[in-house]
Amino acid sequence: MPRASGRSARLAAGLVPDGASVILASGSTVQSVADALLARHGLTVFTNSIVNCGKLAGHNKNRVYMLGGEVQAINGATLGRDATTMLAHYFADFVFVGAGAISPSGWLMDYTREEGELHSQMLQSARTAVVVADHSKFNRYAPVRLDNFEKVTHLVTDRQPEGPVAAALAALPLELLVSDGQPR
Repeated sequence: MPRASGRSARLAAGLVPDGASVILASGSTVQSVADALLARHGLTVFTNSIVNCGKLAGHNKNRVYMLGGEVQAINGATLGRDATTMLAHYFADFVFVGAGAISPSGWLMDYTREEGELHSQMLQSARTAVVVADHSKFNRYAPVRLDNFEKVTHLVTDRQPEGPVAAALAALPLELLVSDGQPR
């Protein structure tokens, strides 16, 4: 886990108390959050990530639900209609989703429609919605625009956003948490 990613992951995981329910997306950044959640006890976890499932299942009295769907070997995750349909039956205290890109307009974006649809559903399915994204995702585009970015309550990153994305994020009702310690 790269140092900046680890700091951001620990900052994000610090939002979660013991006994909380958590939705975890797949991806390396959210896997770092799962690593940081290993210190928590009694979590109820919903995930489409095979890696996150393996890390947290049976650990510290956690209950883990693996979302169904087609297994995408390249990213070690389940995706598709089965995953989004299963997730629609649950609601959690927290959700952690990574970002393929955050555009200069402030759009949350991803690289496949299946990931985009599942991540949009995840953001809608929790009380506290957290996007964890390092600075390399800012001021970039990806092919799929996600719904429900307005549901995001926290954006956790390693550096202060700059340029057009900084202004776009400032207009959103979210709390920006920067792991390098700089205030918003």
